Amino acid sequence: MDEMQMIKDLRRSTPEITPDAGQAARARLLTGIAEPARSQTRTIRRRHAPRLTWRWAVAGALATAVAAGAAVTLDVGGNEPVANAAAAVLDRASAAAASRPFTPPRPGQWVYQHTRWVEPGSDHFGMDIYRWTAAGAASVFVADAPHGRLRHLDHLPAFPPQDYATVSSLPREPDALLRWIRTHRPPTDRTTDFEVLSEILRVVAVVPPKLEAATFQAMKKLPGVTVRRNVQDLRGRPAIAVVGRTDGAVGDVPTDEEVLLDPGTYAYRGDRILLSRDLRTQKKDGGTEVTKAGTVNIASEIVQAGIVDKPGRRP
Repeated sequence: MDEMQMIKDLRRSTPEITPDAGQAARARLLTGIAEPARSQTRTIRRRHAPRLTWRWAVAGALATAVAAGAAVTLDVGGNEPVANAAAAVLDRASAAAASRPFTPPRPGQWVYQHTRWVEPGSDHFGMDIYRWTAAGAASVFVADAPHGRLRHLDHLPAFPPQDYATVSSLPREPDALLRWIRTHRPPTDRTTDFEVLSEILRVVAVVPPKLEAATFQAMKKLPGVTVRRNVQDLRGRPAIAVVGRTDGAVGDVPTDEEVLLDPGTYAYRGDRILLSRDLRTQKKDGGTEVTKAGTVNIASEIVQAGIVDKPGRRP
């Protein structure tokens, strides 16, 4: 079944969500996050859906747990297909990252981040995830409220890496970083290089400056990477979007991923998945429904990040 039609059918058949239903949805979401990645990726035909790593498992879980509203098209701004435009932005982002002051977490400390997920156009979906990643080991705790019950993630996907210890040990040189990605990518994983690089920025929000700089330089080496200006993040602030292709599609329309940067500091703010071109679907009455290119399926932002002494604490 086409994923867009499946979501529309879900909207028609799902009653108005209540606070209790919303809480149950959050619980199912956190359970889904804690499951091994392979159980989340193999049951969906990849041609019809974006990949479901830890990050996009959130989108998949919410599609079935929460009554979604109609999709909307956000202003994605002008597209700059000229390679030099993307290279210039990525050079600036790399230089800014390399110059930022940074005190790495000590062994025994934790990297905290508060991430917000939004399905644009939905009145019901505004999911916040609070995450604590151990600085010196592959250990992660999550919660769905600032002082909510902590849940330890027993199963962390090996690729892309999800823990600070592994992410912080990645190569600091762009070519070496790309070689690491291509060497460690499992044979069955279709994740694009761009997606993995964006995952490095998002999944552990406190990234060592030289690694962050290398990540932007590695993006510059990928074919087809473009820049969109006049984009707005989830809070309505101006942003620059670095755009790359994902391995997923909705129907037969490929999806793009945007890495959103602050236009002044070039700091990473979040990302979003959107249609790369118009999606045309057949309606029951014989007509055609058009979902415009640029329609955002799911978006995230880093609300807060920092280093703390133990899970449950915030900066």
